[in-house]
Formats: sequence, structure tokens, C-alpha cells
Amino acid sequence: MQIPSGPQPQSDTASRPSVESTSPAAGRQSDSSPSSTKIPLFQCGDSITPAQIEMFDVIDRTWEIFKMKWGTCVGMFMVYVIIYMGCNLIIEVISRFSKIGAGDAMLPTTVAILTSLLISLFQIWLQIGLCLFFLKIARGERGEISDLFAGSPYFVSILSATIAVLLLGLFIFAGFAIPGLLVGLMISKEAMIAGQIVGSGTGIVAVIVFSLYISQFYYLIIDKNLGPIDAIRVSVDVMSGNKTTLFLTYLITGLAGISLAILTCGLGFLVAIPFMTLMAPVIYLAITEQPTADRIVYEMYEK
Repeated sequence: MQIPSGPQPQSDTASRPSVESTSPAAGRQSDSSPSSTKIPLFQCGDSITPAQIEMFDVIDRTWEIFKMKWGTCVGMFMVYVIIYMGCNLIIEVISRFSKIGAGDAMLPTTVAILTSLLISLFQIWLQIGLCLFFLKIARGERGEISDLFAGSPYFVSILSATIAVLLLGLFIFAGFAIPGLLVGLMISKEAMIAGQIVGSGTGIVAVIVFSLYISQFYYLIIDKNLGPIDAIRVSVDVMSGNKTTLFLTYLITGLAGISLAILTCGLGFLVAIPFMTLMAPVIYLAITEQPTADRIVYEMYEK
């Protein structure tokens, strides 16, 4: 399999990409068999060496970058929200006008479904641009409003990966929920309800774990130009040993953001959401051991 990561790919060939970890917990032995060899993650250009992240280190690094670029981050987030709300308004307007004088009873429903589908695709494209912008900010590069509309090269890969992830998540949930329901149904009606609750609860937990595993596929596609399947596979590899830390990081920052919003009558969301949006690429860069803006500024200051 050949995975491009730069403008000039080499002709080396390899099988499925693998990851060499620097942490003892996530390390893999390459000499488990006489014929085993280490295969670089990317066959051209740079490679990824996954690192173990620390919750407070990630939060601190995000905060340092956010303090330098808070106006840019909040401003871009507001532009994104305005466009996003405008899309929802378009859906509502088209849905209402399609009901006026419609001879066919199915016409309004059909128009609403098609409009919602097109708007959803547009919003995915817009979200790719938002991620690209915040990835630049996290790196210390200059983010521009044009980045919000620069998601076209990654659209097909991210859409394909998103569909695959949704289907896998649905399959995982059903794999726990349906057996619980069937087992309970075989016992009694009361047991059926209990089985449904237990099965669904277990399925939700399994889906959360799955989402932590594949959480980096977005940035792997944007940053390394991986295909959808390779991005999901590499995300699973680099998240080995980082799932619990990632969950706790988002849990604590999410609770802090909600608390701030409550204390400020909702205004805190204008800070909390852009901060957490910036934290996502910071986490990606930390896991893949790439420099972030705070480290770059610190090194420049030291020199």
C-alpha cells in the first residue's frame, strides 16, 4: 500500500502502515517472528511517532496558544456559526415554501429531504475548512478566513471516512443492544426491558470507546492526505494508550465550559467552544509529536 504524504511520493512499497511508539505502554515488538520488520508509517516524507499525551499539558498548551490568538479563534468561530445558522434557515424557508400550493402531497417531504442532504454536505465541507484553520493556528501558522472554504481537496475522503465511521458505530451499538433485547425477551417482558437497558447502555459505552479510537482520522486526512481507511487505521494505532487521557481531557474541559456558560448566562460558550475546537488539533499535534505554536514561540524566545 502506498500512502502519499507529500507532493513527491517515492516508489517504495509496503503493506499496511504501522506505528512505532516511543512509550513503553504502547510499544510494539518487531522481532516477534523471524520475518517481522518495522514498516514506516509513510513511505515518503515524514513519519508519525505516536506519543503519550498528558491531560494538563494539552490544556496548558492550548491555553497558551488561545491567549495569543483568542480574537482570531473567536472571530472565525462566529463566522462559522453564522454560516451554519444560515444553512438551517435556508432549510426552514424552502420547507415552508414547498408546502404552499403543493399539488403533490409528497413534494414538500421530497424537497425537504433533498435540501437537508445538500445542506448537510455543505456543512461537512465547511467543517473541514474550520479544522484546517484551527490546525494552522495550533501550528503557529497564519490562519485566514479563506481556509474556511478550502476543504474541497479532502471532502471525498472525509465524507467516505465519516460514513464508514457512522456505519461501524451503528453496527457496534446494535451488536450490544440487540442481543440484550433478545435475551430479555426469551425470559420475560420485564427482563426484556432490563435487557434492552443493559444492552443499550453497554452499546453506548462501546461506541464512546470506538469514537476515541478513531478520533484523529479527520486531521490525518487533512494533514497527511491519507485515504479514509488508512486514516481510520492509523488513528486506532496512534490512540493506543491515549484513549483514557483524551476522554478525561474532553470531560473536564467540557464541564468547565458548561460551568463558565452558566455563570455568564451563555456568553461563556463564545470562549469555551473555540477553545475546545483549538484543543482538538493541539491534541493531534501532541500525539504525533509535531511542534505547536506555544513551543515554537518558546524556542524562538530562548534563542
